[in-house]
Amino acid sequence: MSVASLQQMAGRVAELFEARLNVGGKTLSDKLRGGGRRLPRNVRREAAYLAEAAEQAKVPKLLVQIDHVRTADAYDACLRYLKPIGVGERRRTLAM
Repeated sequence: MSVASLQQMAGRVAELFEARLNVGGKTLSDKLRGGGRRLPRNVRREAAYLAEAAEQAKVPKLLVQIDHVRTADAYDACLRYLKPIGVGERRRTLAM
């Protein structure tokens, strides 16, 4: 996994943070600090790991130490929770 792909993962999760939780900030770490309380504990932990891995990836020597499987799992967990709810599901929820 390259630096660019880790940065893209962190960027995608940061965009979803902004869209779903209306949290501002430049990086995923900033957004996690501002809106992390609104997330379940396991998603918050995975997002924190992803933010830390994205920061470590900037240093070439630390890039080797990153567990890429764990990073991919953290990214998937964040996406599963933060993905947008479809219009149909939103309407069904409001109708109940």
